[in-house]
Amino acid sequence: MECAIPNMSKVQGYTVNSSVQEDVRHTISNEEVQAYASYINGTFGNDKDLAHHLPIQTTGGDLFKKVGDGWIFCKLINRAVEGTIDERAMKKKNLNAISKLDNLTLVCRSAQGVGISLVNNGPTDMAAGTPHLVLAFLFKLIKKVLLAPINLNMCRGLQNLLQDEESLADLQRISPEDLLIRWVNYQMSQAGCHRKISNFSADITDSEVYSILLHQIAPPQFGVNLEALRLTEKTDRASKMLEEAAKINVDNFVTAAQVVGGHSWLNLAFVANVFNKFPGFPEVENKGQVEQIQLETREEKMYRHFLNSLGVSPQITHLYDGIKNGLVLLQALEVVSPGSVDWKKAIQKIPNRQKTFSSLINLNISIEAGRNLGFRLIGIDGKNLFDEDQTAVFSLLWQLMREYTIVTVRKAGQGKIVSDTKILSWANESLRSAGYSVELRSFKDKTLSDGKVILELLNWIKPGTVDMQLFEEGQSFETKMKNCRLAITLSRKIGAVIYALPEDIVECNSKMMLTVFAVLMSVAVQMA
Repeated sequence: MECAIPNMSKVQGYTVNSSVQEDVRHTISNEEVQAYASYINGTFGNDKDLAHHLPIQTTGGDLFKKVGDGWIFCKLINRAVEGTIDERAMKKKNLNAISKLDNLTLVCRSAQGVGISLVNNGPTDMAAGTPHLVLAFLFKLIKKVLLAPINLNMCRGLQNLLQDEESLADLQRISPEDLLIRWVNYQMSQAGCHRKISNFSADITDSEVYSILLHQIAPPQFGVNLEALRLTEKTDRASKMLEEAAKINVDNFVTAAQVVGGHSWLNLAFVANVFNKFPGFPEVENKGQVEQIQLETREEKMYRHFLNSLGVSPQITHLYDGIKNGLVLLQALEVVSPGSVDWKKAIQKIPNRQKTFSSLINLNISIEAGRNLGFRLIGIDGKNLFDEDQTAVFSLLWQLMREYTIVTVRKAGQGKIVSDTKILSWANESLRSAGYSVELRSFKDKTLSDGKVILELLNWIKPGTVDMQLFEEGQSFETKMKNCRLAITLSRKIGAVIYALPEDIVECNSKMMLTVFAVLMSVAVQMA
């Protein structure tokens, strides 16, 4: 289930000349302004870095002014994916227009690096405080924060939502939104209530489900009651229900009007917030089954983030399941190389009765498009992807990511052909120009493992980017990780879209190091 962001009124446009559609809304919702400002105030009220911004007024334009230096966005990103931004790279004092834009560039590139799409949106829009674009960005960040804990890895109690003949692997493929619906229905059953929901709009407008849910999950000492159900008028009932929610400090995101009006996104946010504070599951009894939960690998997470950052629809929460019908791959290929997909052959509306057949057609079109772009996909066909062959999936996605990176360099270099060898030569020439006496033999050169080479290169691309006093000498894994996280953060600050993780640099992962240096090369060419 994918919740839209309903506004009071809206104009929708589609911005990509392929099947990738980015829903653009050009109006401001006062409901969302109030909800986001209240959430930020409540979440970061004790954060010293935001003391000069908080509290944000929940009406008017205060929110759009306060996000202008990037710090609120930074905190939301790090709350969604811990450690994404090394906050030492964020300028805090004596801010001017240039330093604010640097902060916002870092924020936007970091968001892309963790899978947030920024179609028709960027640092200058945030600096200008363009209301509908700021709200769109906040929506994506807050949604990521709220839904991030709703998975088996973070909450083992979710296994209580297993249905007949389902395995834990099946449960891991379900989106956080759909897990929340299951959770609400599970709590209804636990409370002995027959009511079930299938959405966060029409099914919750009478506040009955909410009232019973809050009563079921609230610890007894808070005294949450069902008095709201005695009221017949919907708005009065919703107001009373929110009074009960306030007893356990979960009255965020919605007002009585938004409950009665069925504002789907804000009601989803409300329920996610309730779940995160009071999941209300019994102790996990089957320890052996819990141990069977397969954690998402680093590579799977990276490729998932990469695809999501391209603006594919729907956004994927499980890599293999997300690409299984081929449509996400076709969209990604079209974004990377417009015109590479033969959409006349693709099946964009997949009938349930022919799901496998239709998916295989799309996946084979993806393979064909990849080969036409020069990908080496020997012995790989659509069935390998459909069967979740990790080697085949990684091979296609790595080459797609590489092509995306090379295209970026090619555009910056006015169409000149770029090879891996040329990128390596550029890196060595640049380091020599910077006075740094290192000769990289390849992208798996162990010299790269502490991040210092990248930091030196950044200072050559944009002098003053790196305060080398922040670099810590030492060869321990922890020290290297800290330095490499700083290197990635500062690369993003000068405009590079980096999907590599600090571990990739420490381990000298040659594939990921190629993408890092290629993107830095494109930034350098643009700045020259």
